[in-house]
Amino acid sequence: MVLVVWDNWGEHVCRQLSSFLIGSSLSDVTISVGMKSIRTHRIILSFFSSYFKEMLDDIHEECPVIVVFPEVNFQALKIIIAYMYQGQVCKKSIRVGVNQIGCRASLQKIIAQLPCG
Repeated sequence: MVLVVWDNWGEHVCRQLSSFLIGSSLSDVTISVGMKSIRTHRIILSFFSSYFKEMLDDIHEECPVIVVFPEVNFQALKIIIAYMYQGQVCKKSIRVGVNQIGCRASLQKIIAQLPCG
């Protein structure tokens, strides 16, 4: 058996994930906080967070999904979503994000699953 290996596959995947967040290409989930929103992807949210996986597994619609977090800091949410897509954020940003979230149980569950080190 001959194995074909894609050089730098991991780097390519990371670049593509990052570009999906920036360009919101093929997004199927919008996360809304107040008047602001982030377009994301169900598969990425589900892969990195069992909280989102449980939430989104029950939705079998073909149309885009809107998830509303009425009392969550938008900047903190952006930091966490960026971490999921890019695999890195500066340590100060993740601390700021965690502090801004405060006692919001839904996002604390998400943060608890992330390998923040």
